[in-house]
Amino acid sequence: MMQGANRPAPFHSRIGTQTFSPLYTFTAENALVETARGIWEMGSDVLKMNLSPSAYGGAAELDRLPYAELAAREEYRTVFRMPFRHYILWVHDKGAGALNLQMDEAAEQAAYRDMYGLARYLLTTYDRTGKVFLLGHWEGDWVLLGGYDTSREPDDGKIRGMIRSLRVRQKAVEDARRDTPHSDVYVGHYCEVNRPLDAKDRGMKRMTTHVLPHVTVDMVSYSSYDSLLPHRLTEALDFIEQNARFTPYFDGLFGKKVFVGEYDGYHDYIKNGAQTPQQQADNAWAVIEDAVSWGVPFVLYWEFYSNGAPGMPPEEGFWLIDRENRRQPVYYLHRDLLAKLNLYRRLCLLWRGREPYEEEVNRVIRGLRDKTEAELAREFFSAVPEGERDRCVQRLLHSRQGGDAGGD
Repeated sequence: MMQGANRPAPFHSRIGTQTFSPLYTFTAENALVETARGIWEMGSDVLKMNLSPSAYGGAAELDRLPYAELAAREEYRTVFRMPFRHYILWVHDKGAGALNLQMDEAAEQAAYRDMYGLARYLLTTYDRTGKVFLLGHWEGDWVLLGGYDTSREPDDGKIRGMIRSLRVRQKAVEDARRDTPHSDVYVGHYCEVNRPLDAKDRGMKRMTTHVLPHVTVDMVSYSSYDSLLPHRLTEALDFIEQNARFTPYFDGLFGKKVFVGEYDGYHDYIKNGAQTPQQQADNAWAVIEDAVSWGVPFVLYWEFYSNGAPGMPPEEGFWLIDRENRRQPVYYLHRDLLAKLNLYRRLCLLWRGREPYEEEVNRVIRGLRDKTEAELAREFFSAVPEGERDRCVQRLLHSRQGGDAGGD
């Protein structure tokens, strides 16, 4: 059974993080499983990760297996059984680093089969679970440029190769959705841009202006480091959205189809000198507040444990938990925001009998860091008729004594 576009959008917390090639762990568990468990315990319902066993301590030759076989490995099945609702996966072309921009017909057919097989596996295995899987790739502008020199532009052949690669991946996912009986499970395809402001400010050839208008995808991810200094996040999100073309697949699930796939609270460590851990949290909050108010379905911090080399500046901030197993202020920022959003969800379920609407979450995020849970509840109840407030409070108290009436 195919999904209906009018399905009511369930609540999702928007705020999360990711796990890629963590350099340290603290348990005997697989690195992916350990970090995923920690992210769930923090309160997030979204997990971004790599479909690459070698990123979590596995042998490099495992990465050459078909995608569906990778997803069926024990560490991935363990994570997919966790209560996350949303999974965002890097799924990279074999032997290409990220995406193959020089595919011949045989490579195109192989890429199609691999992505098609993965999508069918996920639709079948996680049928009726309510889970959402997004399959995509790492920062597309760096792939186009073949490096990090932002004074350069990609040649037209690479641009055509990127368009071709994304069309193959999108068609594979769409064909799998068409061919696979399923209900209440979603598998979508996204592409990622990371230098939109080069195009907006300087008219340079970039993913946003020279690829997005020529492909139709389910969603677009923005790795947002180019808009953090100065802070131009919403301007960049608007520009990406204006250039993108989307399928209707997620119309009933997400209001916006551009999400922040990466940001950090420490990016100007390198450019402007060291910051304190509290400044890291303050910077992250500025991104979260603007991104969620704009309406992104996800805003994902880089990352849970650091992947930076020890002693190098990025390693001193690309984490929520450091290599000494110390939770940083930015970790507590995420945990506390997620707790407040889940309280708001419970209030909506108890009083209004429904999940919060997206626009309600967009509004409530403003100033949320500085509100206590009690203040958030008082704000919510201020709109409740006076004679009904006691009943609403009693229902809330009862739900806390007997468990969350809002479900998972």
